[in-house]
Amino acid sequence: MPTVIMVPYQLNGPSVSLKKRIVARPATADGEEVPEPEKTFLQKYWQYLVPIVLVMLLTGGGSEEKAKQ
Repeated sequence: MPTVIMVPYQLNGPSVSLKKRIVARPATADGEEVPEPEKTFLQKYWQYLVPIVLVMLLTGGGSEEKAKQ
């Protein structure tokens, strides 16, 4: 004889509060915006450096005979 398991079904799920204010940048107590810290060189230009490094690693070097001449 099969066992029947009853699972409660909830029609109304938890609601999301959409009325909260989203703050893009935090402000100080005076209301002034906090400046973002400046990014480092690698944080700014990593997307340009990675392909250059990959090309240099994946391209083969010349043969040793050509280097001797």
